Amino acid sequence: MANRRQKTGQAGPNQISLFDFIAEAAVVQENRPQPGSLVMGPQVKELLSQALKKTSFKRWEIAGRMGEYADAEITESMLNSWTADSKEGHRFPVEYLPAFCWATGDYELIEAIVKACGCYLIKSEEVVLLELARIDEKKRQLQQREKQVRQYLDQMRKEVTP
Repeated sequence: MANRRQKTGQAGPNQISLFDFIAEAAVVQENRPQPGSLVMGPQVKELLSQALKKTSFKRWEIAGRMGEYADAEITESMLNSWTADSKEGHRFPVEYLPAFCWATGDYELIEAIVKACGCYLIKSEEVVLLELARIDEKKRQLQQREKQVRQYLDQMRKEVTP
């Protein structure tokens, strides 16, 4: 029976391939931001709102969790102000971003900010998957080297044997 290996070189449904990632990174480096292109206020409000809608927690629960994580007084009305289109002067403080991500389990806002900076965010699980891919590649290289050494050994034995 054939020994089938799982193909790790293919991207999953919600994952870009490594080659697409590299190509996109090259485009980002070539295309420097234009004046005014990094105004993120409306996008921040939208991503905050989307994260709050997606989570199963109530806003007051998220505010409480954020306050605990950030060691600060964060209220439901503050969350409402940060997401309301009518509240122009109320901006989401970036110092609360890690607490917001932990409280909601949503990382889209930080991903958008990192991408606007010309970088990429790799989550913990993805780092582990990358390490597993490196290990698989080293195994493949070692197997190939082992095959070469065995062939060389066989060749040596044939030459010695009359």
